[in-house]
Amino acid sequence: MSGIISIKVPATITAIEGQPTLSSLAGLPYGLAVNDPNAGANITLKLVAANAAAAMSASATSGATVSANSNTLVISGAQAQVNAALSSLQISEAAGTSSDLISLLAADNYGSLASSTLALTLVPQSPPAFVDPTLLVTIAPNQPQLLPDLLLADPAASALAAMGLGAQETLQLTLSVSEGVLMLPGYSTLSGIEASGIGSGTIELTLAANEIGALNTLLTSLEFAGPTISGGQHLEYELWNLSGVLPQEVTYGNLFLYNVGLAPASASYTLGGQTLVTGGESLAGTLAVTGLTALMGNLTAGGLSIAAGGVLEVAANSLLLSGTAYDFGGLAAQSVIESGQLLIGNAASLQGELVLGTNAVANFANGLVVGAGAANDYQEGISLAAGAILEGSGTLSVGDFSQSGMIDGSGTLLALGGSTLEIDAGLVATGVHLDVAGGGVMVLGPQTPLFGIFNTTPLTIASGVTLEFGGPGVATIGGGFAGTLGGSGGAFVITGPQDFSGTVTGFAVGDALIFPGLTGLTVKDVNTLAGTSSFVVTGVDSNGVTDSYTIAANIPAGLFPATSFDSAGDPEVVLHSSLATISNGGLFAASAGVSQPLLGLSLALAAPTTQALSLTLTTAHGSLSVGDSVGSALTLSAINLALMNAQLASLLYTGTGALDVLTISSGSGILSGLIDYEGIGKGSTGTVDGYSGLGLTTGEFVSFGNSGGLYTDHVAHALGGALITGAVDFEDPFQASGYSGTALEIDHNGLAIFGAAAQVAMAGNATLGDAGGAGALEVLSQAVSLAGTLTMAASGAGAGSVAVLGTMSIGGAALVGVAGNATLYASGDLAAGSLTLGSGGVLEATGAATLSLGSLSNRGGVTLAGGALLDAANYAGAGGLTLGGTAVMNIAGTASLSGGLVSLGVGTSLQAASLVESAGQLSLAGTLAATGAMSLSNAQLNDGWVQAGTLSLAGTLAGYGIIDAGTLIDTGTLAVQGGDLLLAGAA
Repeated sequence: MSGIISIKVPATITAIEGQPTLSSLAGLPYGLAVNDPNAGANITLKLVAANAAAAMSASATSGATVSANSNTLVISGAQAQVNAALSSLQISEAAGTSSDLISLLAADNYGSLASSTLALTLVPQSPPAFVDPTLLVTIAPNQPQLLPDLLLADPAASALAAMGLGAQETLQLTLSVSEGVLMLPGYSTLSGIEASGIGSGTIELTLAANEIGALNTLLTSLEFAGPTISGGQHLEYELWNLSGVLPQEVTYGNLFLYNVGLAPASASYTLGGQTLVTGGESLAGTLAVTGLTALMGNLTAGGLSIAAGGVLEVAANSLLLSGTAYDFGGLAAQSVIESGQLLIGNAASLQGELVLGTNAVANFANGLVVGAGAANDYQEGISLAAGAILEGSGTLSVGDFSQSGMIDGSGTLLALGGSTLEIDAGLVATGVHLDVAGGGVMVLGPQTPLFGIFNTTPLTIASGVTLEFGGPGVATIGGGFAGTLGGSGGAFVITGPQDFSGTVTGFAVGDALIFPGLTGLTVKDVNTLAGTSSFVVTGVDSNGVTDSYTIAANIPAGLFPATSFDSAGDPEVVLHSSLATISNGGLFAASAGVSQPLLGLSLALAAPTTQALSLTLTTAHGSLSVGDSVGSALTLSAINLALMNAQLASLLYTGTGALDVLTISSGSGILSGLIDYEGIGKGSTGTVDGYSGLGLTTGEFVSFGNSGGLYTDHVAHALGGALITGAVDFEDPFQASGYSGTALEIDHNGLAIFGAAAQVAMAGNATLGDAGGAGALEVLSQAVSLAGTLTMAASGAGAGSVAVLGTMSIGGAALVGVAGNATLYASGDLAAGSLTLGSGGVLEATGAATLSLGSLSNRGGVTLAGGALLDAANYAGAGGLTLGGTAVMNIAGTASLSGGLVSLGVGTSLQAASLVESAGQLSLAGTLAATGAMSLSNAQLNDGWVQAGTLSLAGTLAGYGIIDAGTLIDTGTLAVQGGDLLLAGAA
């Protein structure tokens, strides 16, 4: 007995005029399909449009036979072939058509027939436009005022969103005023709309087409505050259908803002979660910024603290800072004048100048933009007074888009060990010092054309500039700039400055001058006379022109400059010795009976070799170990330099408490004649002072107390554990073996920063905030690991906070807010064996954050915003859970929702193998999915999508959207509210 063929078809589909590839079929769970239960059935499906001028087509790549003739389309083949062809269905209608009716007739070779119809609604492809905007607005000066609604109509984009395809189209709206600031109190990172410039004179909003409704709601909160301007000014607006599947369209216009009345005194206004100060601020203490704060005047303060997620906008004015300033959120200002310490851990952009006073220090972790509003080439962007240091990693961009600004003064620009600093500017003026620490790289000028189209302004290095190598470090150069001869020095990368006339100091074995883009590199005219030593480097560039550089450098006796290649094949100039050399990272010490890593030992060859390498290591009083080899004398053998240096990096020394000497020698091959002596001092046990200047050991628990400000530590440490009660920025390798089980404790309002150049490995546990007070950790490094348990707020008296802006892995459990209040913030990468949020615990992840967790238990609150991604083995939540932006939460096992409000915004998704909602409240505007069983008890569907293998309603599911379930077990209440509810696939 044969079965009955059927056609699965929606009652209505929507298409956009002139866009035959776009229709609401793509947004449905199953689209348009034929179902034939007869095995091996051959199906013929005929579609006929009522409009004779219509044309239909489909792809035959699946193997189906497709025949199109004007308003008729015939598809034949097996069920899978026919349905695959239907998935590519395109319908073109004559211009001006608003609707059509498609008739469908299906037949198979068993004689079974089925017919159906579907209605086609066509949306005109009209450009976007704001609906009847107000042309003139009367405003009072120097105070926030709500502006009339700007209401956007974009029929094509809105139709795309209604089809379920809104994410395929991106829109961008720019709002700007010439003077004053624009505020959006209704903005939230959870909205799915990306915003920049709130609190400045220019706001840029980027959104998907399915967020047009959210945009119109947001614009109802738009406020303006500005000075009295004779004749008024305009608020300009411009919206683009920027990218995606629709043609680019633009709408623009303006509102005229007319001043009336006298300006009131400057004041502070709270606008939702945003703060506006209509004048300046002068504080003896520290300004703390946690949300968005905008100032319409200058800020003078003893200190500044911008928390992770916070933003300070002083776009048209200046910051004058005399103490310690932290930026772990976002900072935008006209200029910054700092006479103390400034740490920029996340994002900062200055339209004008960065001025560092005498002995001031500024550190940035992820690049820095200064002088972005410069009107002229070589306009001053950075000024460094005597003793001032600007250090960091990433790209330092000075000047407008052509990066033509000037760096001047008598201070220092420093590339940190283990990191790369690229300087994109027009001029480094006489008097400036360019320093690179061991293991660091400084790139002089951009390596690639701007936007891939044209070159930025060539960088000039003036004759009075000093390029200084800082000596060997513990971290080594990584990536393509790594040398092939070993060593742990630094590198300057000379990308073709217009004028290079600086003096090089500290040039030693392991350091390099790299010239990418040149071929046939040669060294000539070597002059080794003291005081006038120099050499000339020549090579042919990509244009076939011979470039020549005269390098004034002090060449140590016994060394000579020669050409070589880095690991990426770029030509370089290095100093060669007739013998191989050993470098170290600093002062060695060891505690009696405790194994001590000897950080920074590194071998540098005199010339390339394919020979095997052999070193003999001996000590007078202690014991050495590498892997399974232990003794007072060891012989290390390796087939190449990289493997030899890996063995040296793993070397451990265990002493007796006596002063000792490590002797490294070789009598064979290319290393013959090498001999090196490394002194090892006496360490202690117990708690020691981290500021002592002595070598620290793994037998010691090291205390870093309050030093009166931010202490920047440029020493590599291999210690037992650390107690932080002051403020310390670690910018070199940091190893903690876990003294009595504790690798790190931050208490008494202490702050630890693992900077961009730090490589951190902690073998014990870490506690942030205890009975002595709060503790905070900021992770800027891309390499931080903790093998044990992280406890944040170990007691009610000590709040704990961690901000992961780089990368951190926790081998054990992360306990957040179990005994007190604690916040774990991530905009970088975080991995943990498990994460437990107590009633005082909060997890906030935003931007491009990636979290990989074992079990996740939540009795506090979880917020995922922006493009955050969270993967966990399972989830047990009695606390709040909010997903906004395009955040995704993947649970490999079971997700249990047992309390609190769970809210999934438009464009977000929560996916699990199985899901049970037993208590609390569930609000769905995004996607909730379970590959297996799902049980809901109190859910509101707000145009969201529920997907499940089996869906059980233990309570109420109300609202509108799509329910896509293989099996629906309805023992509760299913209510349609506010729109259409589509049941797809349910039985």
